[in-house]
Amino acid sequence: MKIFMLDDLPAQPWKNGGGVTREIARLSDDKGMLWRLSLADVDRDGPFSHFPGATRILTVVEGAGLRLRHDSGVIEATLGRPVRFSGDLAIDCDLVSGSVRDFNLIFDPARVAADVARLEPGRHRRARAFGVLPLLAPCMTLKIGAVAPGAFAQFEAHDLPIEINVKDGAAALLVSID
Repeated sequence: MKIFMLDDLPAQPWKNGGGVTREIARLSDDKGMLWRLSLADVDRDGPFSHFPGATRILTVVEGAGLRLRHDSGVIEATLGRPVRFSGDLAIDCDLVSGSVRDFNLIFDPARVAADVARLEPGRHRRARAFGVLPLLAPCMTLKIGAVAPGAFAQFEAHDLPIEINVKDGAAALLVSID
């Protein structure tokens, strides 16, 4: 298992200048990207990048939230609640009230099954998982020790099944990639 601080990952500016992205992990093959995990700092309203053929799961982890406008309506992305949408959508983003940080899972649904689930306080045991991101302090514990907000715990196949204990007053995101 690997635990690392997200702010230690190199920041890459967006092409439109509206924020920066920190890539957590990615898997690609000769056919293209299978999946990608990243953390984005969104500083202003503007368009989202297209990921044709991909599915996106976005979770606001800091800040009030985002309104993701597209031709068919609006997706409300609020703090700590994963939202799923097609990477084919032309999205314009409005900040609800100031800058946000969001956690993103982008994957090819034709080749990968993936999900992001919010874990509430209590014990959780998962047979299939890739990693966990603490939200809403204080923290959570895994079998090997505590993981604080601002860190990401990535699991390897030999670490499973994993036991996660989310402390009272906290929450976490569990990423599953199959």
